[in-house]
Amino acid sequence: MFTYCAFRYYFSFVSNRFQAEVAELKNEIKDLARIKENTLREVSELKLQLKMVEEARDGVRRELIDAHRKIREGEDAREVARKDNTDLKRQLKDEEREKQAVQETANELRGKVKKCEAEKTNLRRTLDEAGQKIGSLEEAKAALQKEAGELRASLREVEKARLEARRELQQLHNQVRLICLSGNCK
Repeated sequence: MFTYCAFRYYFSFVSNRFQAEVAELKNEIKDLARIKENTLREVSELKLQLKMVEEARDGVRRELIDAHRKIREGEDAREVARKDNTDLKRQLKDEEREKQAVQETANELRGKVKKCEAEKTNLRRTLDEAGQKIGSLEEAKAALQKEAGELRASLREVEKARLEARRELQQLHNQVRLICLSGNCK
């Protein structure tokens, strides 16, 4: 059987241990809160980056539409030039001069078409790169959301452990009170 001093020493030891565990759990909760805050800040930054990438993608899309319009205009201009050349052939007696004018116009239009096609290729490549970046950002976002869920689960476990420690400490207090009330306490 424990003597009063031994019991008091044991109770003090257990109480100190529980207080140390409670302090340690509080520190873990603070650390988890900091981690959560950092994670939320990173998620916010990634959302901002995603928005910027989406805006860049929209700009590339507008440029691609503009490039298509320019190609159509170039084709329209080439068609107009062809009709003009046909009219000139009928109007001009000097076929050699007429032939030279048509060749020059055709070469110029081919150059414009090649230039437009090169711009279209560059815009497609830029759009593909933007799509890849968006995919990477979406994967990073999913990973951060998963990590945030895991941190929330860990925080719940820590809170459950803290409540269990508090309950056990209350039970020890009640046991000491009962011992003292039963007359065994000196």
